[in-house]
Amino acid sequence: MTANPARFASHGAVPRTAGARWRSAPIHADDRTRVREALLDAAETGRGFEDEYRIQRRDGTVRWIYARAVAALGSAGAVVGLRGISQDVTDRRPPGEPV
Repeated sequence: MTANPARFASHGAVPRTAGARWRSAPIHADDRTRVREALLDAAETGRGFEDEYRIQRRDGTVRWIYARAVAALGSAGAVVGLRGISQDVTDRRPPGEPV
């Protein structure tokens, strides 16, 4: 996985601790099952993924993330992974909205 410094900052991580842990990103417990199932479905079917969900950073801060991904296809046309973006959209959420 490659990512820019803003991605690590939004997740409260540093580059040396992300990498292999990306698959177990700190998705909020209330959103984890839904997001993981949607990501698995996207990877298996090639339909892509788009969602907003919460993460809980190491310091306990909860942030809202918008993520979107499309299937990455190998030379044989099979899905080999997902390519996408994630963006911290916490500041766009209505004030007072429960986290």
